[in-house]
Amino acid sequence: MRFFEEMLDILTVTLHPESYKNYISIFMHNSRYGSSLGYTLLHPGKFLKKELYDTLDSLVITSATLQIDGNFDYFKSILSLDDDFEFVTLESDFDYKKQSLLFIPNNL
Repeated sequence: MRFFEEMLDILTVTLHPESYKNYISIFMHNSRYGSSLGYTLLHPGKFLKKELYDTLDSLVITSATLQIDGNFDYFKSILSLDDDFEFVTLESDFDYKKQSLLFIPNNL
């Protein structure tokens, strides 16, 4: 019975026009595994605050792509991170000129 309840939940969220304000519908098809329908939160911040941030004494989030235009504003807004969080930028020791290659296909 739980399976059908979950399927009804997925169909309700993915097909209801009002759901587009809060959720992203996801349809995937794979020739080997078939098709699947699901959804994810558009703005997961409130959920993460309640279920994760408020339950921890400390949390470290690390990535090379948390900043946009030199600040964390977008990241903070999407994840509902407030002034209780400290943000630190560490300089990269990656030498982009020596350690990266750019490939541009000529058949596009």
